[in-house]
Amino acid sequence: MNEMTQQLIDWVATIAPNRYVQALIVVVVFLVAAKIVNLFITRVIRRFVGRTRGEFDDQLIDMVERPIFLTMVLIGLSIATKLLALPEAANTVTLAMLTTFV
Repeated sequence: MNEMTQQLIDWVATIAPNRYVQALIVVVVFLVAAKIVNLFITRVIRRFVGRTRGEFDDQLIDMVERPIFLTMVLIGLSIATKLLALPEAANTVTLAMLTTFV
């Protein structure tokens, strides 16, 4: 995950030199990715799950859909926080709060 994060940071740095714009781009990219995953779960997986007779799989999809979306958004926010290069205390508190939400 660390290598992927560094690749993302390098890619964003080539697009925008300002660290605030970079953080915004990362958040938007993760929001879009989370929405795409959410649509995939909603449309594709529900179609397969809808063919079964049981209710458990439908309930399982309902239970994991929102946490997956929020986890992806929170990962994007944590990467954006690292990009902002906040003072150590603010960085620690922000990342601790995001970790708590996860």
